[in-house]
Amino acid sequence: MLVSGRGRTLRLLDPGFDLVDGARAAGQARVAAALAPQRLRRTAEAELLALAPLLRRLPRRVDRLADTVERGRLSVAVRPFADPGDRAWLTGLVHTALLAGIGSVAGIMAAMLLGISGGPQLTESVRLFPLLGYALLVVSAVLVLRVLVAVFRRDRP
Repeated sequence: MLVSGRGRTLRLLDPGFDLVDGARAAGQARVAAALAPQRLRRTAEAELLALAPLLRRLPRRVDRLADTVERGRLSVAVRPFADPGDRAWLTGLVHTALLAGIGSVAGIMAAMLLGISGGPQLTESVRLFPLLGYALLVVSAVLVLRVLVAVFRRDRP
């Protein structure tokens, strides 16, 4: 077993010292000191003194709130996308949905163009509709792959 420098020094000073028992005793002493009645009372008093200004204003605020409710003038302003992170999330969601929609439409159009027989002849062996169909198929594949990458990256923290 590898022993650090401090462990070796402790063993040289007191070979019979039990480190776990020593740590337990020190921890119990610290917890007992922190939970002593006098210390708890001082902490509670300090917290109440810190809350005193707020507690002094509380009845006035409750009275104003009750008056506002009684007169029917209570309103709440909620801005659902005030946080830039929320806006970025929604923008990313819309972009992903648009990419998926455009990729799907391009794939359907590619299948339709590839299914059409005939069409204008570009060269002796190449027709326009199949060429456009294959080009749209490539565009559709790229867009759908981008959507998949965006979806799987979004799950990572």
